Amino acid sequence: MTETKPVIFIRHKLSNRYDILTYLWDNRKIGIHYENVKSIDPKDYSESIQRGVKPALNRFKECREKGAIIVAVYRQLHRNKLLLGEIEEGTKIEYEELEYKNEKLIFKTMQLKNVEELHYIKYPILGAIQPRGSTIVNLRKYGKVIRQLFNEKELPDTVYSLAPEQLEVLCYEFLKRKDMIESLLLPIGRNHLDISSQ
Repeated sequence: MTETKPVIFIRHKLSNRYDILTYLWDNRKIGIHYENVKSIDPKDYSESIQRGVKPALNRFKECREKGAIIVAVYRQLHRNKLLLGEIEEGTKIEYEELEYKNEKLIFKTMQLKNVEELHYIKYPILGAIQPRGSTIVNLRKYGKVIRQLFNEKELPDTVYSLAPEQLEVLCYEFLKRKDMIESLLLPIGRNHLDISSQ
């Protein structure tokens, strides 16, 4: 049942490592690299990277233990699409030595199942839901939309199929078209206080 699986976003940001990105994409795998260590225990990594490595490795372990629906981005390789698939509960974490400029890098990888390539042009919400900066995170806020896409391959034609930021842009454009607003004084989104004329 995918209803109980967490929805996880993973960003493969491997600048200039196109061979590795191609390998992961073509083989429908997700992978993370933090030092050349064959372990998913954060204690086995340098103290200086604990802040980044601990949540990433724990999320990877969560995928193995519970299974997960995965939104995987390989932007340097494919700017216009991503992979949507699932990790089955109990999937083995593999330690793969992948070569980059005559150096072996140890990636922790897992195999995706039931994978679809989705294009941003057809599903623009996929561009809006991606968190900034993080390598691998839980997409709790967008879980319902991603589950719908994974299970049904389509999104219902409702406002609930939009990210909040997209809905805010639509509201702004509507108000502008109706001559109810001329311009924005603050950027859309973020955590601004509500403003009213009352």
